[in-house]
Amino acid sequence: MSSSDTDLYSQAIHMYQQMDAEQQKLMMHLMEVVMVDTVSNVFGVIDGSSSLNDSDMEATVLLDDVDTEGELQESFIGYLQEEDLYP
Repeated sequence: MSSSDTDLYSQAIHMYQQMDAEQQKLMMHLMEVVMVDTVSNVFGVIDGSSSLNDSDMEATVLLDDVDTEGELQESFIGYLQEEDLYP
């Protein structure tokens, strides 16, 4: 990690520590939403339900020789909703 990365993280930590409890809660919620959206998008790309911009590549995931047909992304979101974890 470069020193500029370290400085950036140090600044972000300092900014977070300066927030009041409500602002910290909002920031953590925003980070959860970003993480869930990112993982969901990655699952969508690798299971073929989403595509990459400006790419002709199509991914297919086979589980026991069966195409998942978009099931990874759908299962991920469904699990979060069932467990009341969806931000």
